[in-house]
Amino acid sequence: MFDIWLDELNFTYLIIAVSVFVIFPVQLIICKKAKSIKVKLIPSAVFAVSGIFCVIMAEVVTGWDVLGYLIFAIYFAFLTAVCIVGMLVYWIYAKLKKQ
Repeated sequence: MFDIWLDELNFTYLIIAVSVFVIFPVQLIICKKAKSIKVKLIPSAVFAVSGIFCVIMAEVVTGWDVLGYLIFAIYFAFLTAVCIVGMLVYWIYAKLKKQ
């Protein structure tokens, strides 16, 4: 992944840590509490739409802004994948709990 630094803070590891330690458990809680599939899909839909917006903006703008939008699109794709993995983990857990 890309290495983006601000002084001694590596934003790549920060995004990965936030997605794994915050977004994944929140997605699991949403899957456990929500009954509707539409509610369960809200976080992944928000991240996917944000990623698509960044890809569109990368096509529209010129210069170094393209790189920034593409980096954000990759991050949003990763966050979307974390949400989908959270839903899959909960689905497997629910199937095993019924047995």
